[in-house]
Amino acid sequence: MDASKYTLAKLYALKSLLFRQMNYNDQYYEAIRMYNIFLQSSFNNLEKSEYRCLHDFVNSKDFKRNKITAKQQN
Repeated sequence: MDASKYTLAKLYALKSLLFRQMNYNDQYYEAIRMYNIFLQSSFNNLEKSEYRCLHDFVNSKDFKRNKITAKQQN
C-alpha cells in the first residue's frame, strides 16, 4: 500500500467504525476500492494537495454513498 492509499485508509478509519472493525486484509481491499473511486471523482484535483483532496473526498456525499455498510459486509 502506498502513502496515498494509506492516508485514505486512515481518514476512512476516522469516519467509519465499521471500517475500523474490519480485519486488516479487508481494510486493505476496501481502501483500494475507495481510492479507485476517489481517482475517478472530481476530488482528484491537481490544484490542491493530495491530502486536502483525500480529506474533502472522505467528507463528501460521494464517499458516504460508496462506503461499506453493515449490510454489504455480511
